[in-house]
Amino acid sequence: MIPQIPVRFRKWDSAFTLIELLIVIAIILILIAIALPNFLEAQTRSRVTRAKAEMRGLGLALEAYRTDYRRYPPNAFYEQTPFNVLPTPVNIFGLMMLTTPVKYMDRVPTDPFAPTDGKLVNGTTGGIIVVLPPDKLHGMSYLYWSQDSLRKDGQITTADAMKRNGINWSLQSVAPDGDLDSINLNPNDMVALRINATNWAYSPTNGTKSNGDIARVVP
Repeated sequence: MIPQIPVRFRKWDSAFTLIELLIVIAIILILIAIALPNFLEAQTRSRVTRAKAEMRGLGLALEAYRTDYRRYPPNAFYEQTPFNVLPTPVNIFGLMMLTTPVKYMDRVPTDPFAPTDGKLVNGTTGGIIVVLPPDKLHGMSYLYWSQDSLRKDGQITTADAMKRNGINWSLQSVAPDGDLDSINLNPNDMVALRINATNWAYSPTNGTKSNGDIARVVP
């Protein structure tokens, strides 16, 4: 019988030193610092794309409504709708006309950039616009104006400026900066609004956090 030769194993110390751990942590932090901004930028670009697509769908629904009723849905900021007894600044009360009684769209989409705390900053004055409970409950929809509602409210100058520039309605998203820069519709802005060149228009060329709103005025 051949005798077995005992094999001696060397005990290796497998623990990391403090310096090695610090180096690993530093590398991880550097990778996070590089990756996180790119991830957030990608999220913002995705939400911008979503907002533009949803406003395009809303625009088509507005035109379909106009074909049937010979006017665009009433804007609850300026006139009464079947959903509010008196004119009330609840934006969704106008756009809900696109979902009932005729279903031009399944639901009113919400602005992915709208604040969730029920407070909207006026980008022009810095003041706080308190969003009323119906809009807050649903989630704030895209802001909507139309020539028809402005005329009902007596804002003839702005309505005429919209007409001269071929704008029947306007949809606005508060965009990545999170405030509403286009809260005050100025007749002088209508020319620039048509080509999306107003001083409050969002431009990704200035970075995804650019000031301004995302606007749509064509189907």
